[in-house]
Amino acid sequence: LSGRREDRLLFDHQVRLAEVYGYADQAANLAVEQFMQLYYRTIKMLSVLNDIFLQLFEEQLAGGTAETQAIDEDFAIAGHYLIVRHDDAFRNNPLNVLRIFRVWAENEQRRGIRGLAAEALRMLRRDRNLIDAGFRARGEAREMFMDILRMERGVLHSLRRMNRYGILGRYLPAFGRVIGRMQYDLFHQLTVDEHTLFVVRNLRRLAVPEFRHELPEFSELYARLPKPELLTLAGLFHDIAKGRGGDHSELGADDAISFCREHGLSTTDQQTVAWLVRNHLLMSLTAQREDVSDPDVVNAFVAKLPDADHLDYLYLLTVCDIRATNPKLWNGFKAGLLRSLYIAAQRSLREGAPLKEADLLAQRLAESQALCEEVGLADEPFQAVWSRLDPEHLLRHSADELAWQVGVLHNAAEETSVAVRLMPQRGTVVFLHAPDVPGLFAVCTGILAQLGLNILDARISATRDGWTADTYAIAETDGSDIADPARRSEIRNALLQALQASKPASPKVSRRLSARERHFDTPTQIFFRNDSQGRYTIMEMVANDRPGLLSRVGEVLRQHGLNLRSAKVGTIGERAEDLFHLTDTQGRPLSDPALFNTLREDLSRAIAQI
Repeated sequence: LSGRREDRLLFDHQVRLAEVYGYADQAANLAVEQFMQLYYRTIKMLSVLNDIFLQLFEEQLAGGTAETQAIDEDFAIAGHYLIVRHDDAFRNNPLNVLRIFRVWAENEQRRGIRGLAAEALRMLRRDRNLIDAGFRARGEAREMFMDILRMERGVLHSLRRMNRYGILGRYLPAFGRVIGRMQYDLFHQLTVDEHTLFVVRNLRRLAVPEFRHELPEFSELYARLPKPELLTLAGLFHDIAKGRGGDHSELGADDAISFCREHGLSTTDQQTVAWLVRNHLLMSLTAQREDVSDPDVVNAFVAKLPDADHLDYLYLLTVCDIRATNPKLWNGFKAGLLRSLYIAAQRSLREGAPLKEADLLAQRLAESQALCEEVGLADEPFQAVWSRLDPEHLLRHSADELAWQVGVLHNAAEETSVAVRLMPQRGTVVFLHAPDVPGLFAVCTGILAQLGLNILDARISATRDGWTADTYAIAETDGSDIADPARRSEIRNALLQALQASKPASPKVSRRLSARERHFDTPTQIFFRNDSQGRYTIMEMVANDRPGLLSRVGEVLRQHGLNLRSAKVGTIGERAEDLFHLTDTQGRPLSDPALFNTLREDLSRAIAQI
């Protein structure tokens, strides 16, 4: 296909190779996904064969003189490797097929076990078919599996080893169906089984003291969970139904509740695990697609939570799932969104009543004022700046953001100003103060795109005196926060220069697509609906993620004379899934169906030209 020697199965060739091998698309499984699943499974098998061969070579080189230390009647240690003492150890007692992994974990640190000896691997491969329906129905086997999941240390290593050597998929047939299962997009970078085990890894690291420094807040919360093993089970089952067709969350919840019932968990614990699997996307979708500063959004989220324990479980599962999906997804902005939703939901549950906008405003005012006083900003200038901002702006920013913004606005007076800051709970934030002129969103997003930045969130606010006080959450193209002060200065200066021009103009974005991005073509889809309180129209757009996309959208909105109040930007691999809150020139939601049709046509045309 490549016309030259090529020993790598590059992304570029996978679709064509699937066709060459005779695969055809199915409703829930693309041809390329079927082909790649076979590829990954074959590679896993070859890796195990490599383990056996390398072990044999090492044993021959050592001359077979290693001292043997018995563990029990079935297992021993020879030369730092776990051996099976009798050829019929698995056949005489099939439970040993599971027990060998518990023995391995229990003796790994204490006796320095490096792995399974070649002969043990050979016997395990030969006898793994002992795990059948009858084996899975045995109470002792179920108890053994739960013992492994409840071990203080070594749970993740045991699950990974069981997966590598073909045991986990046999004991959990539903898991066996997702081994090697991939999703052909730019969002999911791991096969489903590897992603699942990474989720379990992230959860388990929260319990280990030596990893507490990574995410101390979450480690502390994990330590307070009443039954952490329920979270491990939820992590194991959350994606287990991928590729079956239908809602994988619902199907996975059914699998989870059957497993929990068969393995002796109480009805309450069964329901908790099933609820977590069924709702494992609830928190991330709410935080990424909704405005978590809106009390109505928080109240709707809280209404789906049985209690505060479920919120804690879900928060940790969500964080560990995002961090295991794609390393680029986790940054200060994403952490801040989830934390804001968690804190607001926690408060509502604690008070036992829905959140009220007036109460949140009063709290935000008090917290922001206290922070301003800490940095020496007196009450009079604070109140002067505060009075320029409308209540919605105050609700949509945290107290520390508002205190920073008040300082910027106080110093800026009546001058255009841009500030860029790395904030602990928000990531890298751009705050700009400029005359409110049409098309400002197109200019700013165009500049940021030209600088090679990803725009994660945009909050557009007009002050009461005709200026704008807008914030953009941004990150580098790899998703990382912008820690370099020189890079932040570059961003500030580029925006300031554009905004100080007599007629600010949006630049032409010249960034090129990556080779992988060129393989995807997402049809543009645009939908309109009004928010629940009738304050604005929500325009939902799904399109190919392309450099300069937001700038093009902003330009079309300017041409139609529409006001953009905020933008919720979401990128899922090659897909942009963005929300825009719009009003007309009078600040009212849109209502003309003809305008909706024209907007769809103009936006689709503009996006197609990128």
